[in-house]
Amino acid sequence: MSAIRHLDDKSLTCVVEAGLSCKNFEANLNTRGLSFTHYPASAEWATIGGSIAARGSGVLSSKYGKIEEHILNVEWVLPTGEIVTTPAVPRHAAGPELTQLLVGAEGTLGIVTAATVRLRLLPRHRAFIVVAFEDLSDAIEAGRVIMTSGLKPAVMRLYDRQAASHSLARAVETPLDQATFVMMFDGEYAELVELEAALAARVCAGHGGTALDESIGAIWWERRYVFYYPPYAPELPSIWGTIDTVADFAHIEAVYHETTAAIKAACPPEYNLSLNTHFSHWYEWGSMIYARMKIPVAPPDLDAAKALHDAIFKAGIEASLRAGAVLNDHHGVGMRLAPFMTQQYGDAGMEALRRVKRALDPANISAPGKLGL
Repeated sequence: MSAIRHLDDKSLTCVVEAGLSCKNFEANLNTRGLSFTHYPASAEWATIGGSIAARGSGVLSSKYGKIEEHILNVEWVLPTGEIVTTPAVPRHAAGPELTQLLVGAEGTLGIVTAATVRLRLLPRHRAFIVVAFEDLSDAIEAGRVIMTSGLKPAVMRLYDRQAASHSLARAVETPLDQATFVMMFDGEYAELVELEAALAARVCAGHGGTALDESIGAIWWERRYVFYYPPYAPELPSIWGTIDTVADFAHIEAVYHETTAAIKAACPPEYNLSLNTHFSHWYEWGSMIYARMKIPVAPPDLDAAKALHDAIFKAGIEASLRAGAVLNDHHGVGMRLAPFMTQQYGDAGMEALRRVKRALDPANISAPGKLGL
Protein backbone atom coordinates (compact mmCIF):
# COMPACT_ATOMS: atom_id res chain seq x y z
CA MET A 1 0.00 0.00 0.00
CA SER A 2 2.32 2.70 -1.26
CA ALA A 3 0.18 4.82 -3.56
CA ILE A 4 -0.34 8.55 -3.59
CA ARG A 5 -4.12 8.58 -3.91
CA HIS A 6 -4.83 12.27 -4.27
CA LEU A 7 -2.84 15.52 -4.14
CA ASP A 8 -4.72 18.76 -3.51
CA ASP A 9 -2.60 21.59 -4.94
CA LYS A 10 -4.93 24.24 -3.52
CA SER A 11 -5.13 23.03 0.09
CA LEU A 12 -1.59 21.58 -0.02
CA THR A 13 -2.73 18.22 1.32
CA CYS A 14 -2.21 14.71 0.09
CA VAL A 15 -3.89 11.36 0.69
CA VAL A 16 -1.09 8.82 0.86
CA GLU A 17 -1.04 5.13 1.71
CA ALA A 18 0.76 3.95 4.81
CA GLY A 19 3.35 1.75 3.12
CA LEU A 20 5.06 4.50 1.12
CA SER A 21 8.54 5.35 2.40
CA CYS A 22 9.18 8.89 3.55
CA LYS A 23 12.16 9.12 1.20
CA ASN A 24 10.19 8.14 -1.90
CA PHE A 25 7.24 10.32 -0.93
CA GLU A 26 9.52 13.34 -0.46
CA ALA A 27 11.29 12.73 -3.77
CA ASN A 28 7.96 12.60 -5.59
CA LEU A 29 6.76 15.81 -3.96
CA ASN A 30 10.02 17.63 -4.66
CA THR A 31 9.47 17.21 -8.42
CA ARG A 32 6.30 19.29 -7.92
CA GLY A 33 8.01 21.96 -5.81
CA LEU A 34 6.48 20.57 -2.61
CA SER A 35 7.74 18.97 0.59
CA PHE A 36 6.34 16.75 3.34
CA THR A 37 8.88 18.35 5.77
CA HIS A 38 9.03 15.12 7.79
CA TYR A 39 12.71 14.12 7.56
CA PRO A 40 13.41 11.31 10.04
CA ALA A 41 16.95 9.96 10.20
CA SER A 42 15.45 6.66 9.07
CA ALA A 43 13.80 8.24 6.00
CA GLU A 44 15.24 5.58 3.69
CA TRP A 45 13.25 2.89 5.50
CA ALA A 46 10.60 4.71 7.53
CA THR A 47 7.10 4.58 6.08
CA ILE A 48 4.21 6.98 6.50
CA GLY A 49 2.42 4.39 8.61
CA GLY A 50 5.49 3.65 10.71
CA SER A 51 6.02 7.34 11.41
CA ILE A 52 2.41 7.62 12.57
CA ALA A 53 2.59 4.46 14.68
CA ALA A 54 5.72 5.54 16.57
CA ARG A 55 4.80 9.25 16.81
CA GLY A 56 8.00 9.93 14.93
CA SER A 57 9.99 13.10 14.41
CA GLY A 58 12.35 14.53 11.84
CA VAL A 59 15.18 17.01 11.72
CA LEU A 60 12.83 19.91 10.84
CA SER A 61 10.57 19.38 13.86
CA SER A 62 11.38 22.63 15.66
CA LYS A 63 9.52 24.58 12.97
CA TYR A 64 7.23 22.06 11.33
CA GLY A 65 6.46 19.75 14.22
CA LYS A 66 6.51 16.02 14.75
CA ILE A 67 4.38 13.64 12.70
CA GLU A 68 1.24 14.47 14.72
CA GLU A 69 1.38 18.01 13.31
CA HIS A 70 1.60 16.63 9.77
CA ILE A 71 -1.42 14.33 9.92
CA LEU A 72 -4.90 15.70 9.15
CA ASN A 73 -6.85 12.43 9.20
CA VAL A 74 -6.39 8.67 8.90
CA GLU A 75 -8.01 5.68 7.30
CA TRP A 76 -7.96 3.02 9.98
CA VAL A 77 -8.89 -0.67 10.05
CA LEU A 78 -10.12 -1.75 13.46
CA PRO A 79 -9.00 -5.15 14.81
CA THR A 80 -12.64 -6.24 14.43
CA GLY A 81 -12.53 -5.50 10.70
CA GLU A 82 -14.45 -2.24 10.31
CA ILE A 83 -12.90 0.62 8.37
CA VAL A 84 -13.00 4.09 9.93
CA THR A 85 -12.08 7.35 8.22
CA THR A 86 -11.63 10.13 10.76
CA PRO A 87 -12.82 13.71 10.07
CA ALA A 88 -10.99 15.40 7.22
CA VAL A 89 -9.22 18.00 9.36
CA PRO A 90 -8.00 17.94 12.98
CA ARG A 91 -9.27 21.41 13.93
CA HIS A 92 -12.92 20.76 14.63
CA ALA A 93 -15.43 20.45 17.45
CA ALA A 94 -17.13 17.31 16.12
CA GLY A 95 -16.34 15.28 19.22
CA PRO A 96 -12.94 13.91 20.34
CA GLU A 97 -9.99 13.84 17.95
CA LEU A 98 -9.85 10.16 16.96
CA THR A 99 -6.91 10.73 14.60
CA GLN A 100 -4.55 11.48 17.48
CA LEU A 101 -5.65 8.29 19.26
CA LEU A 102 -3.93 6.37 16.47
CA VAL A 103 -0.76 8.48 16.39
CA GLY A 104 1.73 6.75 18.66
CA ALA A 105 -0.49 3.70 19.26
CA GLU A 106 2.14 1.46 17.58
CA GLY A 107 -0.52 -0.73 15.98
CA THR A 108 -2.18 -1.71 19.25
CA LEU A 109 -5.55 -0.22 18.25
CA GLY A 110 -5.64 -1.34 14.63
CA ILE A 111 -3.91 -0.60 11.37
CA VAL A 112 -3.55 2.79 9.69
CA THR A 113 -3.81 2.16 5.95
CA ALA A 114 -3.74 5.75 4.66
CA ALA A 115 -3.57 9.32 5.89
CA THR A 116 -4.22 12.82 4.68
CA VAL A 117 -1.06 14.82 5.33
CA ARG A 118 -0.07 18.48 5.17
CA LEU A 119 2.33 19.58 2.46
CA ARG A 120 4.42 22.73 2.17
CA LEU A 121 6.20 24.58 -0.60
CA LEU A 122 9.86 23.73 -0.97
CA PRO A 123 11.71 26.61 0.71
CA ARG A 124 13.31 29.11 -1.63
CA HIS A 125 15.91 30.18 0.89
CA ARG A 126 17.92 28.73 3.79
CA ALA A 127 20.22 30.40 6.30
CA PHE A 128 22.51 28.73 8.82
CA ILE A 129 24.09 29.83 12.07
CA VAL A 130 26.57 27.82 14.14
CA VAL A 131 27.48 28.94 17.65
CA ALA A 132 29.91 27.55 20.24
CA PHE A 133 29.27 27.81 23.99
CA GLU A 134 31.72 27.30 26.81
CA ASP A 135 28.83 26.64 29.20
CA LEU A 136 26.09 24.20 28.20
CA SER A 137 23.64 25.95 30.53
CA ASP A 138 24.06 29.16 28.56
CA ALA A 139 23.38 27.29 25.32
CA ILE A 140 20.20 25.73 26.72
CA GLU A 141 19.00 29.13 27.89
CA ALA A 142 19.70 30.64 24.46
CA GLY A 143 17.67 27.84 22.90
CA ARG A 144 14.83 28.46 25.33
CA VAL A 145 14.73 32.17 24.50
CA ILE A 146 14.74 31.45 20.77
CA MET A 147 11.88 28.96 21.03
CA THR A 148 9.74 31.07 23.38
CA SER A 149 10.20 34.39 21.58
CA GLY A 150 8.52 33.48 18.31
CA LEU A 151 11.55 32.60 16.17
CA LYS A 152 11.08 29.45 14.09
CA PRO A 153 14.31 27.61 13.30
CA ALA A 154 13.65 24.59 11.08
CA VAL A 155 16.73 22.87 12.51
CA MET A 156 17.86 23.33 16.10
CA ARG A 157 20.59 20.96 17.26
CA LEU A 158 22.68 21.50 20.39
CA TYR A 159 25.61 19.10 20.77
CA ASP A 160 27.29 18.81 24.15
CA ARG A 161 31.07 19.10 24.28
CA GLN A 162 31.61 15.36 23.84
CA ALA A 163 29.22 15.04 20.90
CA ALA A 164 30.50 18.21 19.24
CA SER A 165 34.15 17.21 19.45
CA HIS A 166 33.51 13.66 18.23
CA SER A 167 30.48 12.88 16.05
CA LEU A 168 29.71 16.42 14.85
CA ALA A 169 33.35 17.37 14.24
CA ARG A 170 33.91 14.21 12.18
CA ALA A 171 30.79 14.79 10.08
CA VAL A 172 31.57 18.42 9.24
CA GLU A 173 35.35 17.90 9.13
CA THR A 174 35.97 20.83 11.47
CA PRO A 175 37.65 20.71 14.91
CA LEU A 176 35.16 21.59 17.66
CA ASP A 177 35.89 21.69 21.38
CA GLN A 178 32.82 23.32 22.93
CA ALA A 179 29.10 22.71 23.08
CA THR A 180 27.86 23.67 19.63
CA PHE A 181 24.49 24.83 18.31
CA VAL A 182 23.61 24.21 14.65
CA MET A 183 20.53 26.07 13.40
CA MET A 184 18.89 26.40 10.02
CA PHE A 185 16.12 28.80 9.07
CA ASP A 186 14.13 28.37 5.87
CA GLY A 187 11.17 29.78 4.02
CA GLU A 188 9.69 31.47 1.01
CA TYR A 189 10.98 34.97 1.76
CA ALA A 190 14.75 35.45 1.93
CA GLU A 191 14.47 38.69 3.91
CA LEU A 192 12.44 37.01 6.63
CA VAL A 193 14.71 33.96 6.77
CA GLU A 194 17.85 36.10 7.08
CA LEU A 195 16.23 38.30 9.73
CA GLU A 196 15.24 35.29 11.85
CA ALA A 197 18.77 33.89 11.60
CA ALA A 198 20.28 37.24 12.57
CA LEU A 199 17.96 37.57 15.57
CA ALA A 200 18.78 34.04 16.74
CA ALA A 201 22.50 34.79 16.39
CA ARG A 202 21.98 37.89 18.52
CA VAL A 203 20.25 35.85 21.22
CA CYS A 204 23.13 33.38 21.25
CA ALA A 205 25.72 36.15 21.47
CA GLY A 206 23.81 37.64 24.39
CA HIS A 207 24.15 34.34 26.24
CA GLY A 208 27.89 33.97 25.75
CA GLY A 209 27.92 32.20 22.41
CA THR A 210 30.73 32.57 19.87
CA ALA A 211 29.71 32.55 16.22
CA LEU A 212 31.42 29.96 14.02
CA ASP A 213 31.55 29.80 10.23
CA GLU A 214 28.03 29.30 8.89
CA SER A 215 29.43 26.91 6.29
CA ILE A 216 29.62 24.31 9.09
CA GLY A 217 25.82 24.40 9.16
CA ALA A 218 25.53 23.99 5.41
CA ILE A 219 27.90 21.01 5.53
CA TRP A 220 25.86 19.53 8.39
CA TRP A 221 22.69 19.88 6.31
CA GLU A 222 24.21 18.11 3.33
CA ARG A 223 25.59 15.32 5.54
CA ARG A 224 22.78 15.13 8.10
CA TYR A 225 22.21 11.43 7.54
CA VAL A 226 25.84 10.28 7.66
CA PHE A 227 25.64 9.78 11.44
CA TYR A 228 23.55 6.66 10.84
CA TYR A 229 25.89 4.85 8.45
CA PRO A 230 29.42 3.43 8.78
CA PRO A 231 32.00 4.69 9.57
CA TYR A 232 30.06 7.14 11.79
CA ALA A 233 27.51 4.68 13.14
CA PRO A 234 28.72 1.98 15.56
CA GLU A 235 28.98 -1.61 14.43
CA LEU A 236 29.40 -4.98 16.09
CA PRO A 237 31.11 -6.05 18.29
CA SER A 238 30.24 -2.74 19.94
CA ILE A 239 27.25 -2.27 22.22
CA TRP A 240 25.29 0.89 21.56
CA GLY A 241 21.90 2.46 22.08
CA THR A 242 20.10 5.76 22.43
CA ILE A 243 18.02 7.02 25.32
CA ASP A 244 15.59 9.58 23.97
CA THR A 245 13.60 11.51 26.58
CA VAL A 246 11.79 14.83 26.57
CA ALA A 247 11.01 17.46 29.23
CA ASP A 248 9.91 21.04 29.67
CA PHE A 249 12.45 23.83 30.08
CA ALA A 250 12.12 23.74 33.86
CA HIS A 251 13.51 20.18 33.93
CA ILE A 252 15.53 19.55 30.77
CA GLU A 253 18.94 20.54 32.14
CA ALA A 254 18.52 18.31 35.20
CA VAL A 255 17.36 15.50 32.89
CA TYR A 256 20.57 15.90 30.88
CA HIS A 257 22.88 15.84 33.90
CA GLU A 258 21.13 13.09 35.83
CA THR A 259 20.72 10.83 32.80
CA THR A 260 24.36 11.34 31.85
CA ALA A 261 25.56 10.49 35.36
CA ALA A 262 23.33 7.41 35.61
CA ILE A 263 24.42 5.97 32.27
CA LYS A 264 28.09 6.39 33.13
CA ALA A 265 27.67 4.94 36.61
CA ALA A 266 25.86 1.87 35.26
CA CYS A 267 28.81 0.75 33.14
CA PRO A 268 31.96 -0.68 34.76
CA PRO A 269 34.97 1.48 33.79
CA GLU A 270 36.83 -1.37 32.08
CA TYR A 271 34.31 -1.23 29.21
CA ASN A 272 35.32 2.34 28.23
CA LEU A 273 31.81 3.61 27.64
CA SER A 274 31.49 6.80 25.60
CA LEU A 275 28.40 9.01 25.61
CA ASN A 276 27.52 11.58 22.96
CA THR A 277 24.42 13.64 23.71
CA HIS A 278 22.61 16.29 21.74
CA PHE A 279 19.34 18.17 22.09
CA SER A 280 17.88 17.44 18.69
CA HIS A 281 14.25 18.58 18.89
CA TRP A 282 13.01 21.80 20.48
CA TYR A 283 9.53 23.04 21.25
CA GLU A 284 7.97 26.21 22.61
CA TRP A 285 7.77 24.53 26.03
CA GLY A 286 10.92 22.39 26.19
CA SER A 287 13.42 20.12 24.49
CA MET A 288 14.72 16.56 24.53
CA ILE A 289 18.00 14.72 24.88
CA TYR A 290 19.31 12.12 22.49
CA ALA A 291 21.93 10.30 24.56
CA ARG A 292 23.81 7.71 22.51
CA MET A 293 26.03 5.40 24.49
CA LYS A 294 28.66 3.11 23.00
CA ILE A 295 30.88 0.39 24.43
CA PRO A 296 33.65 -0.33 21.92
CA VAL A 297 33.88 -4.08 22.56
CA ALA A 298 31.03 -6.00 24.13
CA PRO A 299 31.52 -8.82 26.63
CA PRO A 300 32.05 -11.99 24.57
CA ASP A 301 29.22 -13.81 26.33
CA LEU A 302 25.90 -12.87 24.73
CA ASP A 303 23.89 -13.01 27.94
CA ALA A 304 26.44 -10.82 29.71
CA ALA A 305 26.40 -8.33 26.84
CA LYS A 306 22.60 -8.15 26.88
CA ALA A 307 22.54 -7.76 30.66
CA LEU A 308 25.02 -4.88 30.47
CA HIS A 309 22.99 -3.19 27.75
CA ASP A 310 19.78 -3.60 29.76
CA ALA A 311 21.38 -2.28 32.95
CA ILE A 312 22.60 0.86 31.20
CA PHE A 313 19.20 1.49 29.63
CA LYS A 314 17.37 0.93 32.90
CA ALA A 315 19.64 3.33 34.76
CA GLY A 316 19.33 6.03 32.12
CA ILE A 317 15.56 5.77 31.69
CA GLU A 318 14.82 5.72 35.41
CA ALA A 319 17.13 8.69 36.03
CA SER A 320 15.35 10.62 33.28
CA LEU A 321 11.94 9.90 34.75
CA ARG A 322 13.06 10.88 38.25
CA ALA A 323 14.40 14.15 36.88
CA GLY A 324 11.04 15.03 35.33
CA ALA A 325 11.29 13.68 31.79
CA VAL A 326 8.73 11.82 29.71
CA LEU A 327 9.77 8.33 28.68
CA ASN A 328 10.32 8.90 24.97
CA ASP A 329 10.25 11.74 22.46
CA HIS A 330 10.03 10.08 19.04
CA HIS A 331 11.50 6.57 18.90
CA GLY A 332 8.36 4.89 20.18
CA VAL A 333 7.98 2.49 23.10
CA GLY A 334 7.81 -0.93 21.47
CA MET A 335 9.02 -3.82 23.59
CA ARG A 336 12.22 -2.19 24.83
CA LEU A 337 10.53 0.54 26.88
CA ALA A 338 7.28 -1.27 27.68
CA PRO A 339 8.46 -2.21 31.22
CA PHE A 340 8.67 1.51 32.06
CA MET A 341 5.15 2.43 30.94
CA THR A 342 3.63 1.99 34.39
CA GLN A 343 6.24 4.36 35.84
CA GLN A 344 5.21 6.87 33.19
CA TYR A 345 1.42 6.55 33.40
CA GLY A 346 0.78 5.10 36.85
CA ASP A 347 -1.58 2.18 37.53
CA ALA A 348 -4.73 4.15 36.78
CA GLY A 349 -3.33 5.52 33.55
CA MET A 350 -2.29 2.07 32.33
CA GLU A 351 -5.71 0.67 33.19
CA ALA A 352 -7.33 3.45 31.15
CA LEU A 353 -5.13 2.52 28.18
CA ARG A 354 -6.00 -1.17 28.63
CA ARG A 355 -9.71 -0.37 28.60
CA VAL A 356 -9.34 1.47 25.31
CA LYS A 357 -7.36 -1.48 23.94
CA ARG A 358 -9.96 -4.04 25.10
CA ALA A 359 -12.83 -2.03 23.67
CA LEU A 360 -11.29 -1.73 20.20
CA ASP A 361 -9.48 -5.07 20.15
CA PRO A 362 -11.46 -7.57 22.26
CA ALA A 363 -9.54 -10.54 20.88
CA ASN A 364 -6.14 -8.86 21.51
CA ILE A 365 -4.87 -9.58 18.01
CA SER A 366 -3.38 -6.18 17.15
CA ALA A 367 0.28 -5.81 18.21
CA PRO A 368 -0.19 -7.73 21.50
CA GLY A 369 2.38 -6.80 24.11
CA LYS A 370 3.31 -3.44 22.61
CA LEU A 371 3.21 -0.42 24.93
CA GLY A 372 2.94 -2.81 27.88
CA LEU A 373 -0.71 -3.51 26.97
